[in-house]
Amino acid sequence: MDLFPKILRWLATRPKTVMQTRYKLIEWWCDEAYMNEIIEQLIKKKYLDDEAYVQAWIYSDCIKKGKNPSLLYGKLKPKGIDPSLIETLVLRYQDEIGEWRRGQLVRLIRMHLRKGTNKQSMIISCQRQWFFFSQICEVCDELWVYQDVSPRSWGIVWSPSRG
Repeated sequence: MDLFPKILRWLATRPKTVMQTRYKLIEWWCDEAYMNEIIEQLIKKKYLDDEAYVQAWIYSDCIKKGKNPSLLYGKLKPKGIDPSLIETLVLRYQDEIGEWRRGQLVRLIRMHLRKGTNKQSMIISCQRQWFFFSQICEVCDELWVYQDVSPRSWGIVWSPSRG
């Protein structure tokens, strides 16, 4: 039985990594030599590309959803992605990720100001969204003219568990 059309239909549902494809072929009782041949053809025809897979995750999770890039390691490593590839691509897109995350932090702080949230709750809320205390202070310093609005002047101390 030729597994190439079957694996193409399986890949058509959503992008997969080389390791996921290898596991699926093992599940379908494909022998090692034929499996390597299929994977080689898929890579050559650009049906499998781990770098494009990681780029899609970076765009989806970090840039679009605003999640912290360090969370990608835990999601992509079990899928067989090399951590050095993740690190390289995160560094390549660091400026875009940083701009998006900063914009998200500004929107979050402005929302808390409109709601009248107390200062401590606002900081905790921002830290739950994976923002570090230093980032929150930096944005607060830029947003407000009044001295008492900056978290540094509130007497709040940096804690190692919160960044």
